[in-house]
Amino acid sequence: MKEIVRKHNDLLAKGAKLNFQVFSQLEIVDKNLEYLHLSSSAVLSGGLKRVCFFNASFFSTKFSDVTFAQCNLQSTDICSIWANGCQFLNCDFSEATISDSTFINCHFDNAVFESISLTRCQFIDCSFQDISTDDSTISLNTFTGCRIVGADFKESFYYQTFEKCTFSGVAIAPELLGYNYGFSPEILQSLSQSANLDELCANFTNDGLFVNAAILRINQLQDHYDAAMVACVAALGQMIQNDILVKADEIEFLKGLTMYLQARQQIAPISVLRIWQLLNNYFMCESSNTAAGKAMPHIREFANTLYFDYMEFQKKLQEQLVHLPQANSATDMAELQIVYAEEPTLPLLDCLVQFSTLADSRCPEPHMLRTERGSFHEFHEIAVIAIPYVQTFLTLLGVVVPIVIYEKQKQHQMETQPDPAKAEQDQREKKVGQELPAETSSRLEITLSLSEAGQPALFLPNTEVIKPETTALLSNVMKAPGIQALISSADFSGYNKKNIHSVTILIQ
Repeated sequence: MKEIVRKHNDLLAKGAKLNFQVFSQLEIVDKNLEYLHLSSSAVLSGGLKRVCFFNASFFSTKFSDVTFAQCNLQSTDICSIWANGCQFLNCDFSEATISDSTFINCHFDNAVFESISLTRCQFIDCSFQDISTDDSTISLNTFTGCRIVGADFKESFYYQTFEKCTFSGVAIAPELLGYNYGFSPEILQSLSQSANLDELCANFTNDGLFVNAAILRINQLQDHYDAAMVACVAALGQMIQNDILVKADEIEFLKGLTMYLQARQQIAPISVLRIWQLLNNYFMCESSNTAAGKAMPHIREFANTLYFDYMEFQKKLQEQLVHLPQANSATDMAELQIVYAEEPTLPLLDCLVQFSTLADSRCPEPHMLRTERGSFHEFHEIAVIAIPYVQTFLTLLGVVVPIVIYEKQKQHQMETQPDPAKAEQDQREKKVGQELPAETSSRLEITLSLSEAGQPALFLPNTEVIKPETTALLSNVMKAPGIQALISSADFSGYNKKNIHSVTILIQ
Protein backbone atom coordinates (compact mmCIF):
# COMPACT_ATOMS: atom_id res chain seq x y z
CA MET A 1 0.00 0.00 0.00
CA LYS A 2 2.83 2.42 0.82
CA GLU A 3 4.35 1.73 -2.59
CA ILE A 4 1.04 2.64 -4.25
CA VAL A 5 0.74 5.85 -2.24
CA ARG A 6 4.34 6.77 -3.10
CA LYS A 7 3.66 6.19 -6.78
CA HIS A 8 0.56 8.37 -6.61
CA ASN A 9 2.48 11.11 -4.86
CA ASP A 10 5.13 11.02 -7.58
CA LEU A 11 2.54 11.25 -10.36
CA LEU A 12 0.18 13.76 -8.80
CA ALA A 13 2.02 17.04 -8.62
CA LYS A 14 1.30 20.67 -9.35
CA GLY A 15 0.98 21.19 -13.10
CA ALA A 16 1.24 17.48 -13.93
CA LYS A 17 -0.36 16.31 -17.19
CA LEU A 18 -1.70 12.78 -16.78
CA ASN A 19 -3.49 10.68 -19.36
CA PHE A 20 -4.87 7.13 -19.21
CA GLN A 21 -4.10 6.64 -15.52
CA VAL A 22 -6.01 4.30 -13.20
CA PHE A 23 -5.93 4.94 -9.45
CA SER A 24 -7.55 2.04 -7.60
CA GLN A 25 -7.39 4.01 -4.34
CA LEU A 26 -6.37 7.61 -3.88
CA GLU A 27 -5.81 9.20 -0.47
CA ILE A 28 -4.47 12.75 -0.45
CA VAL A 29 -4.45 15.34 2.36
CA ASP A 30 -3.22 18.97 2.29
CA LYS A 31 -1.62 19.02 -1.13
CA ASN A 32 -1.26 21.67 -3.83
CA LEU A 33 -2.31 20.24 -7.21
CA GLU A 34 -2.87 23.52 -9.04
CA TYR A 35 -3.01 23.28 -12.85
CA LEU A 36 -3.24 19.48 -12.72
CA HIS A 37 -4.49 17.98 -15.98
CA LEU A 38 -6.19 14.56 -15.70
CA SER A 39 -7.66 13.09 -18.88
CA SER A 40 -9.19 9.74 -19.85
CA SER A 41 -8.39 8.29 -16.44
CA ALA A 42 -10.16 6.65 -13.51
CA VAL A 43 -10.15 7.08 -9.73
CA LEU A 44 -11.96 4.06 -8.33
CA SER A 45 -12.08 5.03 -4.65
CA GLY A 46 -10.47 7.34 -2.18
CA GLY A 47 -10.56 10.44 -0.02
CA LEU A 48 -9.20 13.89 -0.93
CA LYS A 49 -9.06 16.38 1.91
CA ARG A 50 -8.01 20.03 1.69
CA VAL A 51 -6.51 19.50 -1.76
CA CYS A 52 -6.06 22.56 -3.98
CA PHE A 53 -7.14 21.90 -7.56
CA PHE A 54 -7.13 25.58 -8.57
CA ASN A 55 -7.22 25.92 -12.38
CA ALA A 56 -7.03 22.15 -12.79
CA SER A 57 -8.78 20.27 -15.56
CA PHE A 58 -10.58 16.93 -15.54
CA PHE A 59 -11.56 15.54 -18.93
CA SER A 60 -13.31 12.23 -19.71
CA THR A 61 -12.40 10.81 -16.33
CA LYS A 62 -14.32 8.43 -14.06
CA PHE A 63 -14.59 9.02 -10.30
CA SER A 64 -16.20 6.31 -8.17
CA ASP A 65 -16.73 6.42 -4.39
CA VAL A 66 -14.41 9.38 -3.95
CA THR A 67 -14.88 11.94 -1.17
CA PHE A 68 -13.75 15.52 -1.82
CA ALA A 69 -13.67 17.35 1.54
CA GLN A 70 -12.84 21.06 1.82
CA CYS A 71 -11.18 20.98 -1.58
CA ASN A 72 -10.45 24.07 -3.66
CA LEU A 73 -11.93 23.48 -7.12
CA GLN A 74 -11.96 27.12 -8.14
CA SER A 75 -11.60 27.84 -11.86
CA THR A 76 -11.44 24.13 -12.68
CA ASP A 77 -12.47 22.87 -16.10
CA ILE A 78 -14.60 19.74 -15.66
CA CYS A 79 -15.80 18.22 -18.92
CA SER A 80 -17.32 14.85 -19.80
CA ILE A 81 -16.57 13.23 -16.46
CA TRP A 82 -18.59 10.42 -14.86
CA ALA A 83 -18.94 10.46 -11.07
CA ASN A 84 -20.74 7.78 -9.09
CA GLY A 85 -21.19 7.67 -5.32
CA CYS A 86 -18.97 10.69 -4.76
CA GLN A 87 -19.26 13.30 -2.03
CA PHE A 88 -18.33 16.96 -2.35
CA LEU A 89 -18.24 18.37 1.19
CA ASN A 90 -17.61 22.09 1.72
CA CYS A 91 -15.94 22.35 -1.68
CA ASP A 92 -15.51 25.62 -3.55
CA PHE A 93 -16.28 25.44 -7.30
CA SER A 94 -16.25 29.22 -7.83
CA GLU A 95 -15.65 30.27 -11.45
CA ALA A 96 -15.42 26.63 -12.54
CA THR A 97 -16.71 25.36 -15.89
CA ILE A 98 -18.64 22.09 -15.60
CA SER A 99 -20.14 20.63 -18.77
CA ASP A 100 -21.39 17.43 -20.44
CA SER A 101 -20.86 15.36 -17.30
CA THR A 102 -22.88 12.75 -15.40
CA PHE A 103 -23.23 12.59 -11.62
CA ILE A 104 -24.97 9.56 -10.08
CA ASN A 105 -25.77 9.24 -6.38
CA CYS A 106 -23.46 12.13 -5.55
CA HIS A 107 -23.82 14.51 -2.61
CA PHE A 108 -23.01 18.21 -2.67
CA ASP A 109 -23.07 19.65 0.86
CA ASN A 110 -22.32 23.34 1.45
CA ALA A 111 -20.81 23.56 -2.02
CA VAL A 112 -20.02 26.97 -3.46
CA PHE A 113 -21.23 27.24 -7.06
CA GLU A 114 -20.79 30.98 -7.40
CA SER A 115 -19.86 32.46 -10.78
CA ILE A 116 -19.73 29.01 -12.38
CA SER A 117 -20.87 27.76 -15.79
CA LEU A 118 -22.83 24.52 -15.38
CA THR A 119 -24.24 23.23 -18.67
CA ARG A 120 -25.52 20.01 -20.25
CA CYS A 121 -24.93 17.86 -17.19
CA GLN A 122 -27.03 15.02 -15.84
CA PHE A 123 -27.66 14.53 -12.12
CA ILE A 124 -29.30 11.24 -11.06
CA ASP A 125 -30.29 10.50 -7.45
CA CYS A 126 -28.06 13.31 -6.21
CA SER A 127 -28.55 15.59 -3.20
CA PHE A 128 -27.73 19.28 -2.86
CA GLN A 129 -27.60 20.75 0.65
CA ASP A 130 -27.17 24.49 1.26
CA ILE A 131 -25.50 25.41 -2.03
CA SER A 132 -24.88 28.94 -3.29
CA THR A 133 -25.21 29.83 -6.99
CA ASP A 134 -24.83 33.61 -7.15
CA ASP A 135 -23.74 35.11 -10.50
CA SER A 136 -23.73 31.68 -12.16
CA THR A 137 -24.93 30.46 -15.54
CA ILE A 138 -26.77 27.17 -15.09
CA SER A 139 -28.51 25.81 -18.18
CA LEU A 140 -29.63 22.72 -20.08
CA ASN A 141 -29.09 20.28 -17.22
CA THR A 142 -31.33 17.38 -16.19
CA PHE A 143 -32.07 16.40 -12.60
CA THR A 144 -33.67 13.00 -11.99
CA GLY A 145 -34.71 11.83 -8.52
CA CYS A 146 -32.65 14.57 -6.87
CA ARG A 147 -33.14 16.19 -3.47
CA ILE A 148 -32.46 19.90 -3.27
CA VAL A 149 -32.41 21.56 0.16
CA GLY A 150 -31.56 25.17 0.87
CA ALA A 151 -30.88 26.94 -2.44
CA ASP A 152 -31.73 30.23 -4.11
CA PHE A 153 -32.01 30.14 -7.88
CA LYS A 154 -32.18 33.40 -9.79
CA GLU A 155 -30.76 35.20 -12.79
CA SER A 156 -29.28 32.75 -15.34
CA PHE A 157 -30.97 29.53 -14.24
CA TYR A 158 -32.43 28.46 -17.56
CA TYR A 159 -33.71 25.36 -19.35
CA GLN A 160 -33.32 22.68 -16.69
CA THR A 161 -35.45 19.53 -16.76
CA PHE A 162 -36.53 18.08 -13.40
CA GLU A 163 -38.03 14.63 -12.91
CA LYS A 164 -39.24 13.28 -9.57
CA CYS A 165 -37.17 15.80 -7.62
CA THR A 166 -37.94 17.16 -4.15
CA PHE A 167 -37.35 20.71 -2.98
CA SER A 168 -37.09 22.01 0.57
CA GLY A 169 -36.21 25.54 1.57
CA VAL A 170 -35.67 26.42 -2.10
CA ALA A 171 -36.38 29.87 -3.51
CA ILE A 172 -36.65 30.45 -7.24
CA ALA A 173 -37.49 33.67 -9.03
CA PRO A 174 -41.12 33.17 -10.23
CA GLU A 175 -40.30 34.13 -13.82
CA LEU A 176 -37.85 31.24 -14.00
CA LEU A 177 -40.81 28.86 -13.87
CA GLY A 178 -41.26 29.75 -17.54
CA TYR A 179 -37.68 28.76 -18.32
CA ASN A 180 -37.52 25.35 -16.63
CA TYR A 181 -39.63 22.19 -16.81
CA GLY A 182 -40.72 19.42 -14.48
CA PHE A 183 -42.46 20.82 -11.41
CA SER A 184 -45.44 18.98 -9.94
CA PRO A 185 -48.49 21.16 -9.17
CA GLU A 186 -47.59 21.11 -5.47
CA ILE A 187 -43.96 22.07 -6.09
CA LEU A 188 -45.01 24.69 -8.62
CA GLN A 189 -47.26 26.29 -6.03
CA SER A 190 -44.49 26.22 -3.43
CA LEU A 191 -41.78 27.61 -5.70
CA SER A 192 -43.98 30.31 -7.21
CA GLN A 193 -43.93 32.16 -3.88
CA SER A 194 -47.64 32.93 -4.28
CA ALA A 195 -47.02 34.76 -7.55
CA ASN A 196 -49.96 35.08 -9.93
CA LEU A 197 -48.99 32.60 -12.64
CA ASP A 198 -51.72 33.77 -15.02
CA GLU A 199 -50.38 37.30 -14.75
CA LEU A 200 -46.84 36.01 -15.21
CA CYS A 201 -47.90 34.18 -18.38
CA ALA A 202 -49.54 37.37 -19.67
CA ASN A 203 -46.32 39.29 -18.99
CA PHE A 204 -44.33 36.78 -21.02
CA THR A 205 -46.75 37.18 -23.91
CA ASN A 206 -46.75 40.97 -23.72
CA ASP A 207 -42.94 40.96 -23.77
CA GLY A 208 -42.84 38.69 -26.83
CA LEU A 209 -41.53 35.73 -24.82
CA PHE A 210 -44.03 33.33 -26.34
CA VAL A 211 -41.96 30.19 -25.75
CA ASN A 212 -41.63 30.99 -22.05
CA ALA A 213 -45.38 31.52 -21.80
CA ALA A 214 -45.88 28.08 -23.37
CA ILE A 215 -43.34 26.40 -21.04
CA LEU A 216 -45.10 27.90 -18.03
CA ARG A 217 -48.36 26.44 -19.29
CA ILE A 218 -46.74 23.01 -19.67
CA ASN A 219 -45.78 23.11 -15.99
CA GLN A 220 -49.32 24.13 -15.09
CA LEU A 221 -51.33 21.83 -17.35
CA GLN A 222 -49.37 18.63 -16.64
CA ASP A 223 -51.61 16.21 -18.60
CA HIS A 224 -51.90 18.18 -21.85
CA TYR A 225 -48.33 17.90 -23.10
CA ASP A 226 -49.32 17.30 -26.73
CA ALA A 227 -51.07 20.62 -27.18
CA ALA A 228 -48.50 22.42 -25.02
CA MET A 229 -45.44 21.19 -26.94
CA VAL A 230 -47.02 22.03 -30.28
CA ALA A 231 -47.81 25.45 -28.82
CA CYS A 232 -44.16 25.87 -27.76
CA VAL A 233 -42.87 25.23 -31.26
CA ALA A 234 -45.61 27.38 -32.77
CA ALA A 235 -44.50 30.14 -30.37
CA LEU A 236 -40.97 29.74 -31.72
CA GLY A 237 -42.26 30.58 -35.17
CA GLN A 238 -44.21 33.51 -33.79
CA MET A 239 -41.05 34.97 -32.29
CA ILE A 240 -39.14 34.58 -35.55
CA GLN A 241 -41.98 36.13 -37.52
CA ASN A 242 -41.87 39.15 -35.21
CA ASP A 243 -38.06 39.34 -35.52
CA ILE A 244 -37.58 38.52 -31.84
CA LEU A 245 -34.19 36.88 -31.30
CA VAL A 246 -34.34 33.28 -30.12
CA LYS A 247 -31.50 31.85 -28.06
CA ALA A 248 -29.76 28.76 -29.36
CA ASP A 249 -30.16 27.26 -25.88
CA GLU A 250 -33.90 27.86 -26.12
CA ILE A 251 -34.20 25.81 -29.30
CA GLU A 252 -31.95 23.10 -27.87
CA PHE A 253 -34.13 22.97 -24.76
CA LEU A 254 -37.30 22.55 -26.83
CA LYS A 255 -35.61 19.78 -28.81
CA GLY A 256 -34.51 18.04 -25.62
CA LEU A 257 -37.94 18.45 -24.04
CA THR A 258 -39.66 17.01 -27.11
CA MET A 259 -37.38 13.97 -27.05
CA TYR A 260 -37.78 13.65 -23.27
CA LEU A 261 -41.59 13.60 -23.42
CA GLN A 262 -41.55 11.33 -26.45
CA ALA A 263 -39.28 8.78 -24.76
CA ARG A 264 -41.66 8.68 -21.78
CA GLN A 265 -44.69 8.38 -24.07
CA GLN A 266 -46.10 11.60 -22.67
CA ILE A 267 -46.72 13.03 -26.12
CA ALA A 268 -48.28 11.11 -28.98
CA PRO A 269 -46.39 10.31 -32.18
CA ILE A 270 -48.79 12.46 -34.17
CA SER A 271 -47.75 15.46 -32.07
CA VAL A 272 -44.08 14.78 -32.79
CA LEU A 273 -44.78 14.81 -36.52
CA ARG A 274 -46.80 18.00 -36.18
CA ILE A 275 -43.79 19.60 -34.52
CA TRP A 276 -41.56 18.33 -37.32
CA GLN A 277 -43.92 19.84 -39.87
CA LEU A 278 -43.94 23.21 -38.10
CA LEU A 279 -40.15 23.29 -38.10
CA ASN A 280 -40.08 22.45 -41.81
CA ASN A 281 -42.53 25.23 -42.51
CA TYR A 282 -40.23 27.73 -40.79
CA PHE A 283 -37.28 27.15 -43.07
CA MET A 284 -39.40 26.52 -46.17
CA CYS A 285 -40.87 29.99 -45.70
CA GLU A 286 -37.62 31.38 -44.36
CA SER A 287 -37.77 35.07 -43.55
CA SER A 288 -34.84 37.38 -44.21
CA ASN A 289 -35.02 39.03 -40.79
CA THR A 290 -32.27 38.82 -38.19
CA ALA A 291 -34.10 36.42 -35.89
CA ALA A 292 -34.59 33.89 -38.71
CA GLY A 293 -30.96 34.10 -39.79
CA LYS A 294 -29.70 33.30 -36.30
CA ALA A 295 -32.26 30.62 -35.49
CA MET A 296 -32.41 28.58 -38.71
CA PRO A 297 -29.27 26.44 -38.23
CA HIS A 298 -30.57 25.30 -34.84
CA ILE A 299 -34.09 24.75 -36.16
CA ARG A 300 -32.69 22.59 -38.96
CA GLU A 301 -30.85 20.48 -36.41
CA PHE A 302 -34.06 20.11 -34.39
CA ALA A 303 -36.00 19.08 -37.50
CA ASN A 304 -33.31 16.62 -38.59
CA THR A 305 -33.44 14.90 -35.21
CA LEU A 306 -37.19 14.37 -35.54
CA TYR A 307 -36.78 13.25 -39.15
CA PHE A 308 -34.50 10.34 -38.25
CA ASP A 309 -36.74 9.40 -35.35
CA TYR A 310 -39.66 9.31 -37.73
CA MET A 311 -37.75 6.93 -39.97
CA GLU A 312 -37.37 4.58 -36.99
CA PHE A 313 -41.08 4.87 -36.25
CA GLN A 314 -42.01 3.88 -39.79
CA LYS A 315 -39.69 0.86 -39.70
CA LYS A 316 -41.14 -0.38 -36.41
CA LEU A 317 -44.70 0.12 -37.60
CA GLN A 318 -43.92 -1.71 -40.82
CA GLU A 319 -42.60 -4.67 -38.82
CA GLN A 320 -45.80 -4.78 -36.76
CA LEU A 321 -48.12 -4.55 -39.76
CA VAL A 322 -46.55 -7.69 -41.27
CA HIS A 323 -47.97 -9.76 -38.40
CA LEU A 324 -51.56 -8.58 -38.74
CA PRO A 325 -54.08 -11.15 -40.07
CA GLN A 326 -54.53 -11.26 -43.83
CA ALA A 327 -57.98 -11.16 -45.42
CA ASN A 328 -58.95 -13.64 -48.15
CA SER A 329 -61.31 -11.07 -49.62
CA ALA A 330 -62.50 -7.51 -49.01
CA THR A 331 -65.67 -8.87 -47.43
CA ASP A 332 -63.98 -10.84 -44.62
CA MET A 333 -65.26 -9.37 -41.35
CA ALA A 334 -63.99 -9.01 -37.78
CA GLU A 335 -65.39 -7.77 -34.50
CA LEU A 336 -63.59 -4.87 -32.83
CA GLN A 337 -63.98 -4.39 -29.09
CA ILE A 338 -62.54 -1.37 -27.24
CA VAL A 339 -62.74 -0.74 -23.50
CA TYR A 340 -62.44 2.88 -22.37
CA ALA A 341 -62.29 4.49 -18.95
CA GLU A 342 -64.83 7.04 -20.21
CA GLU A 343 -66.87 7.36 -23.37
CA PRO A 344 -65.00 9.34 -26.07
CA THR A 345 -66.50 12.64 -27.13
CA LEU A 346 -66.31 11.78 -30.84
CA PRO A 347 -67.70 8.47 -32.20
CA LEU A 348 -65.15 5.92 -33.38
CA LEU A 349 -67.57 4.69 -36.03
CA ASP A 350 -66.96 7.84 -38.11
CA CYS A 351 -63.26 6.93 -38.35
CA LEU A 352 -63.98 3.27 -39.08
CA VAL A 353 -66.21 4.22 -42.00
CA GLN A 354 -63.41 6.34 -43.45
CA PHE A 355 -60.84 3.58 -42.91
CA SER A 356 -63.01 1.01 -44.68
CA THR A 357 -63.45 3.33 -47.65
CA LEU A 358 -59.70 3.87 -47.83
CA ALA A 359 -58.92 0.16 -47.51
CA ASP A 360 -61.11 -1.01 -50.40
CA SER A 361 -64.17 0.32 -52.17
CA ARG A 362 -65.75 -3.16 -51.89
CA CYS A 363 -65.56 -3.20 -48.08
CA PRO A 364 -68.87 -3.65 -46.31
CA GLU A 365 -69.64 -0.57 -44.28
CA PRO A 366 -68.72 -1.01 -40.59
CA HIS A 367 -71.43 -0.70 -38.00
CA MET A 368 -71.73 -0.64 -34.22
CA LEU A 369 -72.95 -3.90 -32.70
CA ARG A 370 -73.56 -2.66 -29.16
CA THR A 371 -72.18 -0.66 -26.25
CA GLU A 372 -71.88 -1.42 -22.55
CA ARG A 373 -71.67 0.99 -19.65
CA GLY A 374 -69.54 0.87 -16.52
CA SER A 375 -66.17 1.38 -17.96
CA PHE A 376 -67.36 2.14 -21.47
CA HIS A 377 -67.28 -0.73 -24.01
CA GLU A 378 -67.82 -0.48 -27.76
CA PHE A 379 -68.32 -3.37 -30.17
CA HIS A 380 -68.02 -2.78 -33.94
CA GLU A 381 -68.06 -4.99 -37.00
CA ILE A 382 -65.34 -4.03 -39.49
CA ALA A 383 -63.59 -5.50 -42.53
CA VAL A 384 -60.37 -7.41 -41.80
CA ILE A 385 -58.47 -5.38 -44.40
CA ALA A 386 -59.28 -2.23 -42.37
CA ILE A 387 -57.41 -3.57 -39.31
CA PRO A 388 -54.04 -2.05 -40.40
CA TYR A 389 -55.76 1.35 -40.43
CA VAL A 390 -57.00 0.81 -36.87
CA GLN A 391 -53.49 -0.22 -35.76
CA THR A 392 -51.95 2.84 -37.41
CA PHE A 393 -54.66 5.12 -36.03
CA LEU A 394 -54.06 4.01 -32.43
CA THR A 395 -50.29 4.05 -32.84
CA LEU A 396 -50.26 7.63 -34.13
CA LEU A 397 -52.35 8.76 -31.16
CA GLY A 398 -49.93 7.18 -28.71
CA VAL A 399 -52.17 4.36 -27.47
CA VAL A 400 -49.78 1.86 -25.92
CA VAL A 401 -52.09 -1.06 -25.03
CA PRO A 402 -51.62 -4.09 -27.31
CA ILE A 403 -54.19 -5.08 -29.87
CA VAL A 404 -55.06 -8.67 -28.99
CA ILE A 405 -56.36 -10.70 -31.91
CA TYR A 406 -58.52 -13.81 -31.53
CA GLU A 407 -59.91 -16.26 -34.04
CA LYS A 408 -63.58 -16.97 -33.55
CA GLN A 409 -64.55 -20.66 -33.51
CA LYS A 410 -67.63 -22.80 -32.97
CA GLN A 411 -68.50 -23.97 -29.47
CA HIS A 412 -68.16 -27.73 -30.28
CA GLN A 413 -64.59 -27.20 -31.48
CA MET A 414 -63.63 -26.06 -28.00
CA GLU A 415 -65.10 -29.02 -26.10
CA THR A 416 -61.79 -30.83 -25.72
CA GLN A 417 -59.54 -31.49 -22.77
CA PRO A 418 -57.46 -28.46 -21.83
CA ASP A 419 -53.75 -28.60 -22.57
CA PRO A 420 -51.80 -28.05 -19.32
CA ALA A 421 -48.92 -26.54 -21.28
CA LYS A 422 -51.21 -23.70 -22.34
CA ALA A 423 -52.73 -23.07 -18.91
CA GLU A 424 -50.56 -20.08 -18.08
CA GLN A 425 -51.10 -18.51 -21.50
CA ASP A 426 -54.88 -19.04 -21.27
CA GLN A 427 -54.95 -17.41 -17.85
CA ARG A 428 -53.22 -14.32 -19.20
CA GLU A 429 -55.59 -14.13 -22.13
CA LYS A 430 -58.62 -14.35 -19.87
CA LYS A 431 -57.63 -11.06 -18.27
CA VAL A 432 -57.74 -9.35 -21.65
CA GLY A 433 -60.70 -11.23 -23.07
CA GLN A 434 -63.16 -11.27 -20.19
CA GLU A 435 -65.78 -9.57 -22.35
CA LEU A 436 -65.45 -12.01 -25.27
CA PRO A 437 -68.45 -14.14 -26.36
CA ALA A 438 -68.40 -17.74 -25.10
CA GLU A 439 -67.70 -19.21 -28.50
CA THR A 440 -64.13 -17.93 -28.94
CA SER A 441 -60.66 -19.38 -28.58
CA SER A 442 -57.37 -17.52 -28.38
CA ARG A 443 -54.87 -17.58 -31.21
CA LEU A 444 -52.73 -15.42 -33.43
CA GLU A 445 -50.37 -12.57 -32.67
CA ILE A 446 -50.27 -9.63 -30.33
CA THR A 447 -49.43 -6.38 -32.10
CA LEU A 448 -47.90 -3.67 -29.95
CA SER A 449 -48.42 0.02 -30.34
CA LEU A 450 -45.33 2.06 -31.04
CA SER A 451 -44.20 5.64 -30.68
CA GLU A 452 -43.58 8.35 -33.26
CA ALA A 453 -45.29 10.59 -35.86
CA GLY A 454 -48.37 12.15 -37.50
CA GLN A 455 -50.42 15.27 -38.36
CA PRO A 456 -53.30 16.33 -40.59
CA ALA A 457 -52.63 17.43 -44.15
CA LEU A 458 -48.85 17.18 -44.01
CA PHE A 459 -46.24 15.71 -46.27
CA LEU A 460 -44.20 12.71 -45.17
CA PRO A 461 -40.49 12.06 -45.67
CA ASN A 462 -39.65 9.23 -48.03
CA THR A 463 -36.98 6.57 -47.74
CA GLU A 464 -36.12 3.43 -49.68
CA VAL A 465 -36.23 1.40 -46.44
CA ILE A 466 -39.96 1.97 -46.05
CA LYS A 467 -42.35 0.20 -48.37
CA PRO A 468 -44.64 2.45 -50.41
CA GLU A 469 -47.65 0.67 -48.89
CA THR A 470 -46.58 1.72 -45.38
CA THR A 471 -46.09 5.34 -46.42
CA ALA A 472 -49.46 5.35 -48.20
CA LEU A 473 -51.17 3.82 -45.15
CA LEU A 474 -49.77 6.48 -42.81
CA SER A 475 -50.59 9.28 -45.22
CA ASN A 476 -54.18 8.09 -45.72
CA VAL A 477 -54.83 7.70 -42.00
CA MET A 478 -53.48 11.16 -41.23
CA LYS A 479 -55.48 12.77 -44.01
CA ALA A 480 -58.74 11.20 -42.86
CA PRO A 481 -61.13 13.94 -41.68
CA GLY A 482 -61.86 11.94 -38.55
CA ILE A 483 -58.21 12.10 -37.50
CA GLN A 484 -58.08 15.83 -38.10
CA ALA A 485 -61.09 16.30 -35.84
CA LEU A 486 -59.55 14.15 -33.11
CA ILE A 487 -56.24 15.97 -32.85
CA SER A 488 -57.95 19.34 -32.51
CA SER A 489 -58.68 18.55 -28.84
CA ALA A 490 -56.07 18.42 -26.08
CA ASP A 491 -56.85 14.79 -25.15
CA PHE A 492 -57.64 13.55 -28.69
CA SER A 493 -61.34 13.35 -27.76
CA GLY A 494 -60.65 10.40 -25.48
CA TYR A 495 -58.55 8.33 -27.90
CA ASN A 496 -55.40 8.36 -25.80
CA LYS A 497 -53.33 5.89 -23.79
CA LYS A 498 -54.93 6.85 -20.48
CA ASN A 499 -58.50 6.41 -21.63
CA ILE A 500 -58.17 3.26 -23.77
CA HIS A 501 -57.79 0.20 -21.55
CA SER A 502 -57.88 -2.65 -24.07
CA VAL A 503 -58.36 -3.36 -27.77
CA THR A 504 -59.51 -6.78 -28.93
CA ILE A 505 -60.25 -8.05 -32.45
CA LEU A 506 -62.19 -11.26 -33.16
CA ILE A 507 -61.64 -12.71 -36.63
CA GLN A 508 -64.88 -14.31 -37.85
